[in-house]
Amino acid sequence: MYRSWKAIAGHFGVSVRTVQHWELDRGLPIHRMPGERGRVYAYADELDAWRISAGPEIEPPGKPEGSSRFRVWAAAAALSMTAVAATYIWVHTRPRPESWAVEGRDLIALGRDGETLWRHAFPKPLWRRWLAPPEGVLEYRTMPVVEDLDGDGANEVVAVYWPKDEQDGIPEVHAFDSDGSPEWNYRVRTAETASGRMTGGPFDIRMLFTVPRQAGRPPALIAVSNQRGSYASQVAVLSPRGKVLREYWHSGHILHAEVTAAGGCGVVMYLAAQHAATGASEIIVLDPQKLSGASSESDPAYQLAPRSKGSVVARIRLSASELARQLGTASVPIDIRIRGGRVHVSVSQSGPPAGAERTAIIYYSVDLSLRDPRVDYARTFPALKERLVNQGRVKRYDTEADARRVEAVQVVVPWREESCAGAGHAAAGD
Repeated sequence: MYRSWKAIAGHFGVSVRTVQHWELDRGLPIHRMPGERGRVYAYADELDAWRISAGPEIEPPGKPEGSSRFRVWAAAAALSMTAVAATYIWVHTRPRPESWAVEGRDLIALGRDGETLWRHAFPKPLWRRWLAPPEGVLEYRTMPVVEDLDGDGANEVVAVYWPKDEQDGIPEVHAFDSDGSPEWNYRVRTAETASGRMTGGPFDIRMLFTVPRQAGRPPALIAVSNQRGSYASQVAVLSPRGKVLREYWHSGHILHAEVTAAGGCGVVMYLAAQHAATGASEIIVLDPQKLSGASSESDPAYQLAPRSKGSVVARIRLSASELARQLGTASVPIDIRIRGGRVHVSVSQSGPPAGAERTAIIYYSVDLSLRDPRVDYARTFPALKERLVNQGRVKRYDTEADARRVEAVQVVVPWREESCAGAGHAAAGD
């Protein structure tokens, strides 16, 4: 990103006056910050695309003639060199955030040695929902992100602003340049069913993270949001300007995510979700370079629009235990981890983990293609089951037979590499 007329002129090797004429006469893509005297800025990729479309005839207006031609050319060259030098100095002396801190309503960008580079004060204190609750389950992955998202050589800082303790507040994603200048903000739009009905309720941003891409390309920024009071979830791939490049809608809340490389697919996302129609836990695999549409649902009441056409790499539904079936509770995924070439998901069999029953957990694992399912019970599971039996809330059943049944997961979408962009292939629109 270039943030001055001199830097923009240096990109082309021409004078400031020339690029100003190009903006007026040839549509050179120049942006301006808000305000009456907002500073100019431009993106290198947009400038290069404009140069290609404009053709070889672009040149400074008012071509010099005769013996003065060389003097004008020399002056222009000197100006270009000055602009390039100024750009170099600016790039290598501007703030370089490496980490972050939150104090009250302040988002703080920290340098390499932990020094404060800048502060941004939000209207109200930030709700640090990424802190684990007392039962030890990580509920929200909304920590600020510090990464070079636009490829300009300096890290941006992206944070979720959710006013502290305001359950009814609507969270937003806010992005800041390396020097602390606000760049954009993002809020999820509402979801639509296949019948054209809009689902009600605002969206809570559940996760904010990046996915690495092939060498030489900046990471992709991912925002995962769940609809409050309803069942829709959105996975959005955001551009460095905060625009939605691609999005996937899921019928059920997506609660956890992991990222890893998987064979011919390159880097993909493994998502743990609670399925809306059945209450079962699911594992979904998406390629951030190709995701689109919505999950395909057999129950039309839960079908979101537009229905996915092959964008899901794989999807399985985990079988609930007999304990969950007798209690009539949903099975809730409480984390997802990738270790030893396998995907591990911990699932509560007695609803959201809280209180005395939070230990009713089964550990599921599958390979990276979501095959070869295995299950294991938490050490506290038998004691909890026995207590519920003694309380008359659960009838006694054969745990070993139930474990064999639980291992039989439902394959909703079998693994298909044709739904991956594959390593080294970028999707259009990045």
